[in-house]
Amino acid sequence: MAICAGIAGAALMVYLATSGLWLAWRGLATFGRIVLDLVDGKWLLVAFSPVLLLLRPLRAKLHRYRVKRGIALGRTPASTSFSATPTSSRFASATPS
Repeated sequence: MAICAGIAGAALMVYLATSGLWLAWRGLATFGRIVLDLVDGKWLLVAFSPVLLLLRPLRAKLHRYRVKRGIALGRTPASTSFSATPTSSRFASATPS
């Protein structure tokens, strides 16, 4: 379908160029570009929004897991400040009492 549209567009361009109707071709090309931008933007939104809806909660859950284990620095939902000290019990013997 896209190949046929490309061939038809090229044939139309040749016809309009040989007839001296460059302004008509420029108008059609501008209209086509606008339509393509709208359609392309819509399909990009449709294609990527479900992925983003799934990835954001998964990344947040993984980050919370890493923060709880002491692997990464960051905030847990219960805390309001960053913590550089490990909170896991496996580090309990390494911290001075």
